[in-house]
Amino acid sequence: MLKEANRLMANAYKHFVMRDFTYIFSGGLVLGSARYAYDGQLLAGLEYVTASVLTFVVFLGCAYYVGLIAQEGASFVGIMKTDSGVGVSKWIPTLDAFESKYKEEGLVRLERIIYFKHVGSALGSCAMLSAVILLIHLITDYTLIEFIAVLTLVIAAAVCLKLNRRAYRDQSSVLKPFVAEPGTGNEALSAKA
Repeated sequence: MLKEANRLMANAYKHFVMRDFTYIFSGGLVLGSARYAYDGQLLAGLEYVTASVLTFVVFLGCAYYVGLIAQEGASFVGIMKTDSGVGVSKWIPTLDAFESKYKEEGLVRLERIIYFKHVGSALGSCAMLSAVILLIHLITDYTLIEFIAVLTLVIAAAVCLKLNRRAYRDQSSVLKPFVAEPGTGNEALSAKA
């Protein structure tokens, strides 16, 4: 019982930190780009954010929500994929069937695929948003370093979009057999779809 509780706590912590740190990093990228586009002073913004614990915590909270909103906005528009690849009503029985057939190794592989999909969607959407913000600044005040930054962000967004799409395909192909597989208890759910 204690071993199971420790495993559950470790998994919750691992997933929380991995998922939420991606949002914070992605949102921080957008906020940093916005600060630089505002006055061209990135280091002044960094000094302000780290001046006190309260401003740092507020910055982390804002970065988290900016990253989350950017990812969900890109998903809503259809640029990034964040859904499961199978219907929501099929998700839990599908995972149960998947776990019973592939045990822990299969779940670790599936979690890795889902995490790559998540990283691709969060970082990709925020890199695109940051590139747009810096592109607006680049039009008014052209410098080579800003051009390189925008180009880098566009390339990063393209790589993340590719990662997101590939992970989405992998996740769908891994879970698809369990949606309609006979003997898994999913036949009724599959017939409704």
